[in-house]
Amino acid sequence: MARRSRAETITLVGLVVNLVLAGLKLGAGIVGHSYALIADAIESLGDMVGSVVIWSGLRYGAVPPDDDHPYGHGKAEALAAIFVCALLLFAGVSIGVASVHEIITPHHAPAPFTLVVLIFVVGVKETMFHVTRRTARTEGHTAV
Repeated sequence: MARRSRAETITLVGLVVNLVLAGLKLGAGIVGHSYALIADAIESLGDMVGSVVIWSGLRYGAVPPDDDHPYGHGKAEALAAIFVCALLLFAGVSIGVASVHEIITPHHAPAPFTLVVLIFVVGVKETMFHVTRRTARTEGHTAV
């Protein structure tokens, strides 16, 4: 088996981080009556699916040329990126529709501790963004 590239490693780390954040947000959202945290947990689950797709695209794209693909399999990265873009668009529209519904429907105000959870999540996600972007530029992978 080939050694993992830095891009693959950072994608797998992102998968684990998103899994932990999704669990934290879902639990805090349910306990703290925060529909925003629950929606964000669902978004993190979408990030996890995206990470798996990107990781798979990187692995397949690294396969050397063969008879069926004389120029290699590098286009798998671009296809993975297109799929993730479509997934994010779908998630954004779905969350937007659900948000309008929640604005119209009266419910309990979120517990104050949910704001602390959100601030923590934003910090972690911002850090992961910068690390991932730096890795993508260094390694030259468009999908990452």
